[in-house]
Amino acid sequence: MKTLVISLDSETGRARRDNLNFPYDWQRATTFAGAPAFLKDRCRMMHNINPRTREATIGCFASHYKIWEQIVEHGWKDVVVCEDDARLHTEIPDPKKLPDDGACLLGGEICEPSNWKLHEAWKRTTREGVVNGFNAGCNHIDYTLFRWRCTVAIYYPNPKVAEALLEKVRTSPRMTHIDLTLAKLWAVKYLYYPSVFDCNDGGVSQISMATSGQSVSVLRDYQEKKVA
Repeated sequence: MKTLVISLDSETGRARRDNLNFPYDWQRATTFAGAPAFLKDRCRMMHNINPRTREATIGCFASHYKIWEQIVEHGWKDVVVCEDDARLHTEIPDPKKLPDDGACLLGGEICEPSNWKLHEAWKRTTREGVVNGFNAGCNHIDYTLFRWRCTVAIYYPNPKVAEALLEKVRTSPRMTHIDLTLAKLWAVKYLYYPSVFDCNDGGVSQISMATSGQSVSVLRDYQEKKVA
Protein backbone atom coordinates (compact mmCIF):
# COMPACT_ATOMS: atom_id res chain seq x y z
CA MET A 1 0.00 0.00 0.00
CA LYS A 2 1.35 3.44 -0.98
CA THR A 3 0.17 6.25 1.34
CA LEU A 4 0.56 9.81 0.05
CA VAL A 5 -0.13 12.89 2.19
CA ILE A 6 -0.93 16.24 0.58
CA SER A 7 0.43 19.06 2.74
CA LEU A 8 1.34 22.72 2.52
CA ASP A 9 4.95 23.75 2.94
CA SER A 10 3.98 26.05 5.80
CA GLU A 11 4.20 26.19 9.59
CA THR A 12 0.72 24.70 9.92
CA GLY A 13 1.49 22.02 7.34
CA ARG A 14 4.73 21.04 9.05
CA ALA A 15 3.01 20.86 12.45
CA ARG A 16 0.31 18.61 11.02
CA ARG A 17 2.83 16.32 9.39
CA ASP A 18 4.67 16.05 12.70
CA ASN A 19 1.43 14.75 14.24
CA LEU A 20 0.71 12.10 11.61
CA ASN A 21 0.52 8.64 13.15
CA PHE A 22 1.17 6.44 10.12
CA PRO A 23 3.96 5.95 7.54
CA TYR A 24 3.58 8.19 4.50
CA ASP A 25 5.24 9.94 1.57
CA TRP A 26 4.73 13.69 1.45
CA GLN A 27 3.37 15.43 -1.65
CA ARG A 28 3.70 19.22 -1.57
CA ALA A 29 0.29 20.82 -2.08
CA THR A 30 -0.28 22.52 -5.41
CA THR A 31 -0.83 26.28 -5.36
CA PHE A 32 -3.29 28.20 -7.51
CA ALA A 33 -0.45 29.12 -9.87
CA GLY A 34 0.21 25.45 -10.59
CA ALA A 35 -3.43 24.44 -11.13
CA PRO A 36 -4.56 23.41 -14.62
CA ALA A 37 -6.16 26.25 -16.56
CA PHE A 38 -9.49 24.43 -16.93
CA LEU A 39 -9.86 24.19 -13.14
CA LYS A 40 -9.33 27.92 -12.78
CA ASP A 41 -11.81 28.64 -15.57
CA ARG A 42 -14.60 26.27 -14.52
CA CYS A 43 -14.54 26.49 -10.72
CA ARG A 44 -17.65 28.29 -9.47
CA MET A 45 -18.17 29.34 -5.85
CA MET A 46 -20.20 31.87 -3.93
CA HIS A 47 -19.91 35.29 -5.55
CA ASN A 48 -18.65 36.89 -2.34
CA ILE A 49 -15.98 34.33 -1.51
CA ASN A 50 -12.60 35.75 -0.51
CA PRO A 51 -10.32 35.57 -3.60
CA ARG A 52 -7.51 33.98 -1.59
CA THR A 53 -9.91 31.31 -0.32
CA ARG A 54 -11.02 30.64 -3.90
CA GLU A 55 -7.41 30.26 -5.02
CA ALA A 56 -6.62 27.91 -2.10
CA THR A 57 -9.70 25.80 -2.93
CA ILE A 58 -8.58 25.45 -6.54
CA GLY A 59 -5.06 24.61 -5.38
CA CYS A 60 -6.45 21.85 -3.16
CA PHE A 61 -8.43 20.45 -6.09
CA ALA A 62 -5.31 20.56 -8.26
CA SER A 63 -3.27 18.70 -5.62
CA HIS A 64 -5.58 15.69 -5.85
CA TYR A 65 -5.87 16.00 -9.64
CA LYS A 66 -2.09 15.86 -10.06
CA ILE A 67 -1.82 12.76 -7.89
CA TRP A 68 -4.41 11.05 -10.11
CA GLU A 69 -2.19 11.96 -13.05
CA GLN A 70 0.83 10.43 -11.28
CA ILE A 71 -1.09 7.23 -10.55
CA VAL A 72 -1.81 6.90 -14.27
CA GLU A 73 1.66 7.96 -15.42
CA HIS A 74 3.55 5.65 -13.07
CA GLY A 75 1.09 2.76 -13.05
CA TRP A 76 0.69 2.91 -9.27
CA LYS A 77 -1.66 0.47 -7.58
CA ASP A 78 -3.17 0.45 -4.08
CA VAL A 79 -2.71 4.15 -3.33
CA VAL A 80 -4.22 5.93 -0.31
CA VAL A 81 -4.30 9.72 -0.70
CA CYS A 82 -4.65 11.61 2.58
CA GLU A 83 -4.70 15.24 3.55
CA ASP A 84 -2.49 16.29 6.44
CA ASP A 85 -5.36 16.46 8.94
CA ALA A 86 -5.85 12.69 8.60
CA ARG A 87 -5.26 10.60 11.69
CA LEU A 88 -5.21 6.83 11.50
CA HIS A 89 -8.00 5.50 13.72
CA THR A 90 -8.09 1.78 12.95
CA GLU A 91 -5.90 -0.10 10.45
CA ILE A 92 -5.48 0.41 6.73
CA PRO A 93 -7.22 -2.61 5.19
CA ASP A 94 -5.41 -5.17 3.10
CA PRO A 95 -5.95 -4.26 -0.58
CA LYS A 96 -7.54 -7.69 -1.07
CA LYS A 97 -10.43 -6.44 1.11
CA LEU A 98 -10.88 -3.29 -0.97
CA PRO A 99 -12.64 -2.88 -4.33
CA ASP A 100 -10.66 -2.77 -7.58
CA ASP A 101 -13.33 -1.11 -9.73
CA GLY A 102 -13.74 2.24 -7.97
CA ALA A 103 -12.36 4.71 -5.47
CA CYS A 104 -13.21 4.11 -1.81
CA LEU A 105 -13.59 6.65 0.99
CA LEU A 106 -11.61 5.77 4.10
CA GLY A 107 -12.92 8.74 6.08
CA GLY A 108 -15.02 11.86 5.80
CA GLU A 109 -18.63 12.84 6.44
CA ILE A 110 -21.94 11.75 4.96
CA CYS A 111 -24.55 14.39 4.24
CA GLU A 112 -28.12 15.01 3.15
CA PRO A 113 -28.29 13.90 -0.50
CA SER A 114 -29.96 16.78 -2.32
CA ASN A 115 -30.35 20.07 -0.45
CA TRP A 116 -27.79 21.66 1.88
CA LYS A 117 -30.55 23.65 3.59
CA LEU A 118 -31.92 20.34 4.89
CA HIS A 119 -28.58 19.00 6.06
CA GLU A 120 -28.70 20.00 9.74
CA ALA A 121 -32.15 18.48 10.21
CA TRP A 122 -31.06 15.37 8.29
CA LYS A 123 -28.07 14.94 10.63
CA ARG A 124 -30.36 15.02 13.65
CA THR A 125 -33.06 12.70 12.33
CA THR A 126 -31.55 10.41 9.70
CA ARG A 127 -27.77 10.19 9.61
CA GLU A 128 -27.24 7.87 12.56
CA GLY A 129 -29.66 5.37 11.06
CA VAL A 130 -27.83 5.46 7.73
CA VAL A 131 -24.47 4.91 9.43
CA ASN A 132 -25.87 2.07 11.54
CA GLY A 133 -26.98 0.42 8.31
CA PHE A 134 -23.45 0.18 6.92
CA ASN A 135 -21.84 -3.24 6.76
CA ALA A 136 -18.35 -3.77 8.14
CA GLY A 137 -15.95 -3.31 5.23
CA CYS A 138 -16.76 -1.79 1.85
CA ASN A 139 -20.17 -0.30 1.18
CA HIS A 140 -21.49 0.92 -2.15
CA ILE A 141 -22.41 4.61 -1.95
CA ASP A 142 -26.08 5.09 -2.75
CA TYR A 143 -26.14 8.75 -3.74
CA THR A 144 -29.93 8.78 -3.54
CA LEU A 145 -29.63 8.19 0.24
CA PHE A 146 -26.65 10.38 1.08
CA ARG A 147 -23.68 12.19 -0.37
CA TRP A 148 -20.32 12.85 1.25
CA ARG A 149 -17.77 15.54 1.81
CA CYS A 150 -14.17 15.80 3.05
CA THR A 151 -11.30 14.27 1.06
CA VAL A 152 -9.37 13.33 4.20
CA ALA A 153 -8.50 9.84 2.87
CA ILE A 154 -9.43 8.03 -0.36
CA TYR A 155 -8.18 4.71 -1.73
CA TYR A 156 -7.43 4.34 -5.45
CA PRO A 157 -6.88 0.72 -6.50
CA ASN A 158 -5.27 1.19 -9.91
CA PRO A 159 -4.55 3.56 -12.82
CA LYS A 160 -7.82 2.65 -14.56
CA VAL A 161 -9.85 4.07 -11.68
CA ALA A 162 -7.68 7.21 -11.54
CA GLU A 163 -8.06 7.72 -15.30
CA ALA A 164 -11.84 7.48 -14.97
CA LEU A 165 -11.76 10.22 -12.32
CA LEU A 166 -9.57 12.41 -14.52
CA GLU A 167 -12.01 11.98 -17.38
CA LYS A 168 -15.04 12.84 -15.24
CA VAL A 169 -13.38 16.02 -14.01
CA ARG A 170 -11.97 17.07 -17.38
CA THR A 171 -15.37 16.78 -19.04
CA SER A 172 -17.35 18.44 -16.25
CA PRO A 173 -18.52 21.90 -17.35
CA ARG A 174 -18.59 23.26 -13.81
CA MET A 175 -16.71 22.52 -10.61
CA THR A 176 -16.46 23.76 -7.05
CA HIS A 177 -14.69 22.31 -3.99
CA ILE A 178 -13.15 18.94 -4.86
CA ASP A 179 -15.25 16.89 -2.43
CA LEU A 180 -18.52 18.49 -3.50
CA THR A 181 -17.58 18.06 -7.15
CA LEU A 182 -16.68 14.37 -6.81
CA ALA A 183 -19.89 13.72 -4.89
CA LYS A 184 -21.97 15.53 -7.48
CA LEU A 185 -20.33 13.47 -10.23
CA TRP A 186 -20.86 10.23 -8.25
CA ALA A 187 -17.15 9.75 -8.89
CA VAL A 188 -16.33 7.82 -5.70
CA LYS A 189 -18.06 4.45 -5.66
CA TYR A 190 -17.48 3.05 -2.14
CA LEU A 191 -16.89 3.88 1.50
CA TYR A 192 -15.20 1.72 4.10
CA TYR A 193 -16.82 1.26 7.52
CA PRO A 194 -15.80 1.81 10.25
CA SER A 195 -13.80 4.72 8.90
CA VAL A 196 -10.06 4.08 8.78
CA PHE A 197 -8.99 7.71 9.22
CA ASP A 198 -10.34 10.52 11.36
CA CYS A 199 -10.34 14.05 10.04
CA ASN A 200 -8.86 16.22 12.78
CA ASP A 201 -7.95 19.75 11.68
CA GLY A 202 -7.96 21.20 15.19
CA GLY A 203 -10.68 23.62 14.16
CA VAL A 204 -8.37 25.43 11.70
CA SER A 205 -8.94 25.46 7.93
CA GLN A 206 -5.81 25.78 5.80
CA ILE A 207 -7.96 26.93 2.89
CA SER A 208 -9.53 29.92 4.64
CA MET A 209 -6.87 30.06 7.42
CA ALA A 210 -9.70 30.69 9.87
CA THR A 211 -10.77 28.97 13.05
CA SER A 212 -14.27 27.57 13.32
CA GLY A 213 -14.98 29.24 16.65
CA GLN A 214 -16.64 26.00 17.73
CA SER A 215 -15.65 23.26 20.13
CA VAL A 216 -13.22 20.89 18.44
CA SER A 217 -14.57 17.67 16.99
CA VAL A 218 -13.27 15.05 14.59
CA LEU A 219 -14.96 13.26 11.74
CA ARG A 220 -15.11 9.59 12.63
CA ASP A 221 -17.36 6.95 11.10
CA TYR A 222 -18.70 9.62 8.73
CA GLN A 223 -20.08 11.94 11.40
CA GLU A 224 -18.81 14.40 14.01
CA LYS A 225 -17.40 13.12 17.28
CA LYS A 226 -16.48 15.45 20.12
CA VAL A 227 -12.92 15.34 21.43
CA ALA A 228 -11.43 16.75 24.60
